[in-house]
Amino acid sequence: MKPHVEHVSNQDTFTLRLENYTGGYCEFDWHYHWVYELVLHRNHSGRLFAGAYVHELPSINLALFGPRLPHTNILSPRNPKKSALTRVLWFSPSWVDGIATQLPEFQPLSQLLQQSLRGLLFNSELASLVDSLLENFHLQSAMRQSSTVLQILVELAEQGPTLELNPGLAILPNEGERNDKKLERIARFIDRNYRTDIELKDLAEHLHISRSGVQRIFKRQFLQSFSEHLAQYRIGKACELLVNTDFSVALICDEVGFSNLSNFNRQFKKIKNMTPTAFRGLFQRSS
Repeated sequence: MKPHVEHVSNQDTFTLRLENYTGGYCEFDWHYHWVYELVLHRNHSGRLFAGAYVHELPSINLALFGPRLPHTNILSPRNPKKSALTRVLWFSPSWVDGIATQLPEFQPLSQLLQQSLRGLLFNSELASLVDSLLENFHLQSAMRQSSTVLQILVELAEQGPTLELNPGLAILPNEGERNDKKLERIARFIDRNYRTDIELKDLAEHLHISRSGVQRIFKRQFLQSFSEHLAQYRIGKACELLVNTDFSVALICDEVGFSNLSNFNRQFKKIKNMTPTAFRGLFQRSS
């Protein structure tokens, strides 16, 4: 089951758009966008799917998805006596990236937007704040709407997410973006070689730096070791194959670079809190 592209606007000048949905029910619709999407759910029960991430949602929740990250929800009203509400805010990369790169004081937005490519979940207090800021959004002028969205992004950047949904997902920068070239080389090396038996020394040789230098980069930039990052990346790729193909678990184990099936199953359960078969079953029951 491959995700489909959901187009938000056909206008070349698109900057942002907010839609409010009531009713409470949402069926599985595996999709992604070419824009950023901020989603707020209030008074719902359900499950969030984002990349390889699957988890139950709290009653009020707020998530940010960057371009090209597939996601969806399965939702129903938590309390039939209370109105269930979903707010979906889309904003274009050209608009927000322009602000983040041209105004030095808004540089922290760049990190937030980069993280959102893996999917971000925020706490309920921040979700409630965003809910109140969007309450009268459609009554505002275009200038005030832009100001409101910018205020929301500042709050997200300063308070930070409670959870990065796909920490093992390598982000490959687009041409022309201002990115750390060393991190770009690391991401591309892992993406090209994760199926093989790569080790820390191989990456160190590729970067022409010491093993301890590579270790410091991972602890500082990824908050985990090279081996932990590689295992999460491989499990993320395994999740993609479990969802999008009919390959056997044994074949997927081999495809993503694990040496034996028992180690693959152990690592998968450690990272996803379920077996590969159970993970695939979630999507099959939802499609």
